[in-house]
Amino acid sequence: MTLVVAWRCEDGVVMAADSAATMAAHGGVPTIQHPVRKLFNIGDRLLVGSSGPIGLSQVYREILTHAVAKKELGREKCPTPIALCDHIRSILGPAWEQGVKFSAFGANHLHESLRINAQLGMLVGYVVGDEVGLAEFQNDLSFELMTVDLPFNSIGSGKALADPLLSFVLDAFGGKEHIDLQNATTILVWVLDQAIKASPGYLGLPVTVSRIERSGSGFDVTDLSEAHLESVRQRIQDIKQGISDVIHQKALAAEAPGTIGTPPEPPDSCATQSKR
Repeated sequence: MTLVVAWRCEDGVVMAADSAATMAAHGGVPTIQHPVRKLFNIGDRLLVGSSGPIGLSQVYREILTHAVAKKELGREKCPTPIALCDHIRSILGPAWEQGVKFSAFGANHLHESLRINAQLGMLVGYVVGDEVGLAEFQNDLSFELMTVDLPFNSIGSGKALADPLLSFVLDAFGGKEHIDLQNATTILVWVLDQAIKASPGYLGLPVTVSRIERSGSGFDVTDLSEAHLESVRQRIQDIKQGISDVIHQKALAAEAPGTIGTPPEPPDSCATQSKR
């Protein structure tokens, strides 16, 4: 299984992924799980996370790296996000088409527990001029740009676990208008950790996180260190403790004398009638 989640903010893009790669014997029966990296940075302009067979993601990475080196994805040839995504689709097209055929063939020979992995997908964080953005490429290479109204997305067989968690945690943060790069990072690590706990033997640690963020007059594509991730997880624990404290305080208030079982004072009209 794979889970890649990403969030577009005004001040950058953050992407996170699990690290589980499942190996299989003849007949597609799963044998062992091994950690692999599912996010890769290409120069200072692209951040890519992919789902599907690992070998295919290696091919796509090589194609995109070559295109960046030849400046095929620069602002001159790709002046807008749509132009950039359309060009990515054109250069990946032949290899992607072969990958879809390969995945479809492989799915028929995989154990049932692995068949969902045959779906190809890719999330791409990008910089075009002074604009940072996020796009999803689906199994047919059609793409969708993440917007202010829908700033996040997920791909992979763990998507069914991640999307409800994303919605829940987003509500806990007070809505998408409050999400900057720091909060988005916290949300994605929280979602990945919970999804991994909910799917033992499928998704796996470690969680890796990369970001496109402003640096002076430009942007940097960086990987978060383990120390940084630990600080994010400590923030998550503080948030959980804060929620627990609020629930506990409300419970104590409800149990305080005079707050439960005390009938309301009768209205004046009733008091007058009783005197009569």
